[in-house]
Parts: sequence; structure tokens; C-alpha cells
Amino acid sequence: MAFNVKTMPTLAPELQGEILQYFSIPECWRLAGVCKGWRRMVFNWEPFWFCLSTKPNRYIFPDMAPYKSFMKSRTVKRISIHHGCGDEANIKNGISFIQEQAFYAITEVDIVGRCFIKEEFIKLADVCGKSLTHITIGGLFEMDSDGVRPDIILQRCPNLVKLDFRGSIYNEKWAHQLAGFKHQNLSDASLRFYTADFDIQPFLKATPKLRRLCLRMSNPGLGRSLPESIQKYCPELEAFILYMHTDQLDDSDESSQKTFMSGKRIVYTDSPKNSTVMGPQLEKQDLKGLQYIVFQEELAHSEASSIILLPLVEKFNKQLISLDLGKPGCVNDDVLSHISELIFPSLKYLTLKGSSPWDVSSVSSLRSMFEHGSVPNLTHIALHQLDTIVDTVLDAITSSCPHLHSILLDNCQGITTDGMIRFLNRLTGQLREITIEQSGFALTPRVLECMGTQLQVLECLTIEAFQYDFLALADVERYLDIRNHEQKKKKNSDRKMMERLDIYFVFDSSSDYPGKARVDRLLEKMDSSAKEWSYTMVMPYEEVQVILDCGEDIYDQITHVEFRRRKKRRSKELLQIA
Repeated sequence: MAFNVKTMPTLAPELQGEILQYFSIPECWRLAGVCKGWRRMVFNWEPFWFCLSTKPNRYIFPDMAPYKSFMKSRTVKRISIHHGCGDEANIKNGISFIQEQAFYAITEVDIVGRCFIKEEFIKLADVCGKSLTHITIGGLFEMDSDGVRPDIILQRCPNLVKLDFRGSIYNEKWAHQLAGFKHQNLSDASLRFYTADFDIQPFLKATPKLRRLCLRMSNPGLGRSLPESIQKYCPELEAFILYMHTDQLDDSDESSQKTFMSGKRIVYTDSPKNSTVMGPQLEKQDLKGLQYIVFQEELAHSEASSIILLPLVEKFNKQLISLDLGKPGCVNDDVLSHISELIFPSLKYLTLKGSSPWDVSSVSSLRSMFEHGSVPNLTHIALHQLDTIVDTVLDAITSSCPHLHSILLDNCQGITTDGMIRFLNRLTGQLREITIEQSGFALTPRVLECMGTQLQVLECLTIEAFQYDFLALADVERYLDIRNHEQKKKKNSDRKMMERLDIYFVFDSSSDYPGKARVDRLLEKMDSSAKEWSYTMVMPYEEVQVILDCGEDIYDQITHVEFRRRKKRRSKELLQIA
């Protein structure tokens, strides 16, 4: 029997829900405008009211008031009040509406506004405090003695698991309110305080179950006690993200326990029991305590590296799995010399970003770090803006890191072609991921030829080159030809496509553009070589117009998804013509 959409409102609620789940919330609003029957069907579907949000440009009150008869107290699970509608009156009216409707089952709250007083939060907590598990509060830049504070949130929400707080608070009220208090469920906290004299220690004392802490500080002097406080009060803390004098984390995702190497996420192990070290002389072992450190500091305020970072690393060096120093102010000669004297038996992920240009003495410190066997079980290394890094550093890495299978080189101009080829040849059977970005002679046709012939186990490759570098699209095409030729020598069962291939080229002039025919040929070879890939071409707007005016099409960015979609569409068109 044919389905008639007019009879949809007469279907059983379970069937209606099965159908409506395929529509977005804006689409459901449009469906509700079809007729009264559809309106009742949509508004009586409980998941429709799971989230009350001010986006796009909507007020929870009074905009939602006409529909309150459809909202059950147990239905609403999340509220979101953001900028654009994030003024004090909107927050107040929205919370009053929640209180009136007694939405006791809310588990997530996301509020951004310049002023959010504690009395309003207490009203909210009186309704749903026991069910709240995730709270995000931001934009509180005004110093208000009556503003909401993390200590009030902790005391009113006993089942809170994740807290993200951004704003300014009165420090003198903090320690007194949290004295003797212990929150037994909070495991993930992001605290971005814009109060220079803020002391984090009372919060650490009150949250013994913390496993991840992201912290912004303005006064490094207040962080002197951090290593001892973490060890004493937060024994279960696994990941610590600290950034000084900056509001932005480079290549980091604060909302989850992840860090990046050239856009490829390294997932922090959720359970300490699964965080194991595999080395030539190491058995599987359970690691407990701090294992992941992300430390970022602006170059103009680099004093925190010696005050906070070094004591932190010295205290937890034996159990660290990941150390990310991805901001120019973090890495200097003093930091490197101290780190090179330590042994990191569990470290697998290392990210270093230098200030440009680097002092030559730092090169010897970095080289000694590997020559001394400080990181025997390293598997991933990312080196950014190390302009004076030379071949001897790569030689030291190959000799001391037998388990290395991922490397990122970004603006490492001191590496020669011969040094890079020697590095690749020594790690032929183990390198799985390579990223080379703007690193001069480290990325040449000879280097790509070596990758094609020697690195058949390579799974992911990212190349970023400028026209003034030593690489052209034709060289990438030849690399793919060589790799495919080597693959054909193997048995069918042993042949493997790359997991990921990303090509990024920058051209300054339209005269350097190789033409769409060559690009199309390259894309075909990329598609036959990698399961997932992307091609990006950057050129000044006026130069792009020159190419378009000549009647030639141009790709600025295309991925395997769009390429295969176009290819499939062309095949269908050819079949229709035939």
C-alpha cells in the first residue's frame, strides 16, 4: 500500500518518532507549519524539546512560552543561552521559565553572557542541580562580586562531571567557600580565569577525582605550587593543559582529551589501565597519575616555563605519555637543557615549537636529548619552527628512537636532502606517518623518490610546499607512480592503499599553475593510491582571475568525497548518452 503523508499524524507515536528522527530541529519547525495535525505530531514528539536554545537569534522566553503546554518536565535535557541573546535579562527570563516549568531533568547547561549572577544560578540549581552533569559558562569578563563562581557550581551540582568556566571572579571568596568541601564526581574541568591573582589550590583540594584539567593563568608566580598540589590533591589527574597569557591553544582541542600533530588527532587513553608502554626492555605496565601535559606560553611572557613547566616535568617525567610544548614561548635553551637530563621511559608523543630563529645552543640541547636516550619509546614527534635543526638531530633521533613511526617537520629549514634520505632509509620498515611543511631541502624530488621506493608501509603523508620550494606537482605525481609500481610487485593480498594523503601547494603567480589537465591526472592517481585524500591549491585572488579569464577551470580545494561524487555523476551521464 502506498504511503500517504496526509495520514502521517494518524500513525502510532512510535512510528512518528522513527520518521521525525531523520529531520533536523529547523526542519521539524517547518513541518509543524504544514497543518494542525502535523503541528500536534511534531510538538508532541518529546525529543523535539530536548534542547532549548537561543540559536539562531531566539529567546527562550518569551519565544518558547506559547509551546510550554507541549513541554513535559522530564523532557528538556539541555539549555543553551549564547551571545546575541546573552544579555542579563535574557538569562534571567530564561531561568525563570525553566523554574516555572520545573525542568528537573536538565543535564547540560551552556550559558554565555557578560553578567550571570549567582542568585540566578542558584535558582537553576534548585530545579535541576542534581541532574546536571555538564556545565559551560563563559563571557564573564566583568568583575562582579555577586557573579557566579565555580565553587558555587560545585556545591550545588553534586553529580557534575564536566565544567567549563571562562571569566573573572573575586579571589578572596574562593578559598573560604571551598574549605573542607570535596566533590566526588567532577573529572573534567576547563578554567580560564582573567583574574591575575587567582589561586587554583582551593579548587584542586575540592576536586580529588579530576582526570583532566585545562587552566589559563596570568600570574606564573601563583603556579609554583602546581606540581605538588596536583600530586597531593588530584592523584587521578591524567591530562593537564596549561596556557599562559594567551586565550588560544594552538592545534589543541580543549573539549576532549586530544592533541594534534598536523591536524591528526592523538587520542589520550581514557583509562589508565590501557596506558601501557612497549619497549625493548619494558614489560606492559599500568600507568597512574599525570600522563599528558600541554603547555603553551606566549613568547613575550616566557618566564613560566622555568617556574611551572620544569618542576612539573621533573616530577612526572617517568609516567608521561605525551608532552606538547607547541607555543614559541615554551621552548628555550634552559628548558631543553633540563629536559635532556631526564629520562622519559613512557613518553610516546613529543611536540616542540621553537622561536624563530632559534639559538644554535638549543640545537645541541635537543640533540643531546636523543643522544642520551631520554625518550627510548617515542613513537610520534612533531618539530615546529626549528630553523637551525640540522641532520645530526635526525641522526640522533633514528639511533635512539627505535619505535618511531610518525614525524612532523614544520619550518625546519636546516635539514638537507641527504640528511632526510638517510633518516628515511634508517626507518624504512617502521615509519607510518610523515608530515613535511615548508622545510626546504627536506622535501625535494629525491626525498619523494626515496619515500616511493623505500617506505611501502607508509600510511599517511602530508606535503605542504610553496612554489619557491624545491617541489612541483609533477614530482608528487612521479612519487605516486613509483609507489604504485612498487606495490604491483607484491602479491595482491599484500598490496595496500595509503590511509591518508594530503597535498597542499601555494602558487604566487598564475604562470606557475600547471594547468587543470595535469591536476586532474594527479587527482586520479591520488584517488587510486589513498583511501582518503585532499588537494589544496592557494593562489592570490587576482592570479586566480587571470586563469579563469582564460577559460580554464581551477581547483582550490577538493577531497576524495567530492572527487568520487563527481566521477560517479559523470559516469551516469555517459551511460545516459550511450
